[in-house]
Amino acid sequence: MPTTTYPVVYLETIAGANLGNWKMEETLETGGETQNDVEELEAVKLFFYPGLKFTWPLNREFGLGFKLGYSFDLAGKFHLAGNAEAKSDTKAGFSGPRLKLVLEYGK
Repeated sequence: MPTTTYPVVYLETIAGANLGNWKMEETLETGGETQNDVEELEAVKLFFYPGLKFTWPLNREFGLGFKLGYSFDLAGKFHLAGNAEAKSDTKAGFSGPRLKLVLEYGK
């Protein structure tokens, strides 16, 4: 961490994958009969997250800051668990703005 007394601005980019699991349970009761349906979906959703980080030194070892950015989903549809060929139209998007509070330690 810099030994300055003024804020420091960083540009950072993160890329990775979100691993998603989704379990849906439905119960249908009609005329005394019950039908249960369970469907499990999973996905590997690639993302790209550019952002800015602002940090203010508190003392020689610690800094306080925040990160502001936006996460973009790139790919990755949900499919039946254990069967990657059985694609689903079910969507759970992770795209959107991100704001994080940061406490840093180091010199």
